[in-house]
Amino acid sequence: MSRAVTKTTVTATVTKTTAPAPAVSSANAALQKYVRPGLALDQISKLKDCFDMFDYDRSGNISPFELRTTVKMLGKAHTYFRSRG
Repeated sequence: MSRAVTKTTVTATVTKTTAPAPAVSSANAALQKYVRPGLALDQISKLKDCFDMFDYDRSGNISPFELRTTVKMLGKAHTYFRSRG
């Protein structure tokens, strides 16, 4: 009597489960670089929105041209620029 031996290999994959990371909106993540002591994220967001209204070309800077254009739109150009030369 002959006996056949079969070898079976079992592979198991073990995954480590961890608590999900807290959801951070992309807007909050983008504001993290502007975080300063004493300012809340909602305050930073409002300041960034105001800055973006002046920064027409989205360069991250407000150029003299952008400032002049904004002041003109506010109707203050005749007094502001006359006093500055």
